[in-house]
Amino acid sequence: MKRPVHAFSTHHQDLKTGGLQSLQAQMLYLEKLTQLTKPVLPQNENWQVVSFQEGILCVAAEHYAAVSQLRYLQTHYVKQLRNIAEFKDLRAIRVIVEAKPAPKPVLHLPLPPLNEPTRQAILDAATLIHDRELSEALQRLASKK
Repeated sequence: MKRPVHAFSTHHQDLKTGGLQSLQAQMLYLEKLTQLTKPVLPQNENWQVVSFQEGILCVAAEHYAAVSQLRYLQTHYVKQLRNIAEFKDLRAIRVIVEAKPAPKPVLHLPLPPLNEPTRQAILDAATLIHDRELSEALQRLASKK
């Protein structure tokens, strides 16, 4: 039985040349494969090649709908990708959903209260404006403590 190839395992040569160079080479390789798949895979999704080992191309996407579409039409895309030299041994496509992390909420400190001259200027402006909604909004702003 053939031993599986691990993309990030350390080989004897990697220990000599440094693991960083090996990781950089792996990243460049995956980026190249990603660029090669872009014209073939559905355009409505930002696909990212995660690995390509033993004829299985693993790609990540952010949306379940696109993943479903790719899984459904997998044989079609495998045939198209095999026409590219780098994917001549391609047997299957494995698709994973990789959601982007939710952005951290930004915490804003409360604004200082309006000083009296500013509050009075806003109220004066509210009386001069003929738009009722805008005038009321300015009055609410001036009344905030």
